[in-house]
Amino acid sequence: DGALHVIQYDFKHTWTVSYRHLLHMERQPIGWKQTVLIENARIETAALHADRSGGLHVVAVEDDSAAGSLGETVLPVWYLHRRPGAVQWESPVRIGRAGVYPHFGPRVQTDASGRVHVLFVGTTRGDVNNFDPLIYSVRSPSGTWSSETVRTMPLLAQDSAPDFALDPQGVVHA
Repeated sequence: DGALHVIQYDFKHTWTVSYRHLLHMERQPIGWKQTVLIENARIETAALHADRSGGLHVVAVEDDSAAGSLGETVLPVWYLHRRPGAVQWESPVRIGRAGVYPHFGPRVQTDASGRVHVLFVGTTRGDVNNFDPLIYSVRSPSGTWSSETVRTMPLLAQDSAPDFALDPQGVVHA
């Protein structure tokens, strides 16, 4: 649609006011429109992607120092989607693997067939070997998510967030 889209984690905590929100801002001809995507979130990092048809995709990792904002007991990686031409965002969906806490990342892209690809680093707290898995999740065009471990590495062996690319045939390179 040619609009500029921005996501931001907005946090304020004083004696009288406290809030934590993941925000989407869109530049419109009359100025900026702001939408709260997730309220009371403790977002550590997030990624935004616009697909070829104008749909927006957000992946957000919650801070691992607090309970999940939407009643989750295992800290989630959230996926949010706004369809092309839509005003409203779809409800957040938890993605990732059971027993894996998000650690950092994420990255999000789409391919020509409409699949959404996400990559993030997690940590398996309680794992005696303290390995950090690199998690790849994909959403089919029908909306079904699946996840797998790309590899595991010793805890804190990574010094930067992962990244990946999709080639013209939709093959993932991580």
